[in-house]
Amino acid sequence: MVVHITRYTWCMPKLKLFVSLGQRIGRGVVIETDLRIPRPGRVGLRAAKLRCDCGNEYVSALQALVGERPDNQRCLSCGCLRRENQIAAVTNHGMNRGKHGRGPHARMQRHPLIKIWEGMLHRCEFPNDPFYYCYGGRGITVCKRWHDPRLFAEDIDRLLGPRPQSWTLDRIENDGNYEPGNVRWASPAMQAANRRRPDSQKLSNAVAETWVNREYRTVTCEQCRIEFQTRAVDPDVRFCSKKCKAKHRRDSGVDDIEKICHQCGGSFTRNRYDKVRHCSQSCAAKCQHAGNCPV
Repeated sequence: MVVHITRYTWCMPKLKLFVSLGQRIGRGVVIETDLRIPRPGRVGLRAAKLRCDCGNEYVSALQALVGERPDNQRCLSCGCLRRENQIAAVTNHGMNRGKHGRGPHARMQRHPLIKIWEGMLHRCEFPNDPFYYCYGGRGITVCKRWHDPRLFAEDIDRLLGPRPQSWTLDRIENDGNYEPGNVRWASPAMQAANRRRPDSQKLSNAVAETWVNREYRTVTCEQCRIEFQTRAVDPDVRFCSKKCKAKHRRDSGVDDIEKICHQCGGSFTRNRYDKVRHCSQSCAAKCQHAGNCPV
């Protein structure tokens, strides 16, 4: 005769949960047992009192401490562990600088060096990176200290100073590692001069040596007043980028010319590359309303 006892398992008594004094559960240590958490109209939940490593004391139900729950749903601290995990989830290694914008969709502003740090680490440590073969595949590594982004930012600020506009982090010795003493801020021209030359490039030794060891001079940009390096053979370089050069020309009025308003016939000064044909918005509205505005 076969008895299906599974049909009557609902009436079987459940195993009771117990904790002992001094037992460690996560960050808490049990200091008091046999407590009850009151519930209206029902028997209170069996609970225990614990002292967290941070010094706070808290009471938690036994089913949340040693019950059949996954570790990410159990009570492992007074709440400090959850707060630390939340902070770690919304920050990037503690290098964010507060919210940018307002509202629920505001984003955290990242440290200006965190993107450089991520690119450096990915090229050297992650084989799936498309440029790994040029860095990690050649044996180039990142020093152990710079695996921490905060220490990396501290060293770069102390050794190299602020990053000039459009400049990137470059290794002085092309076959060396990313480490203090072997990095610098470099312009696109300096990066191109310091890159490896393929074997198929037909350059003589003398030309190649001259290309790599070109002389540079330090120049102060006339627009943003930031110092940058340029080739010594280029004496007419005055701006660090095309954006600064264009802004300087607009501010100084080098390209300003006299134009004749299409509506009133008056003269006005505008940039020669500007397609405005009217001296004011009222003239433009009148011309457009009359249907005489040229296309």
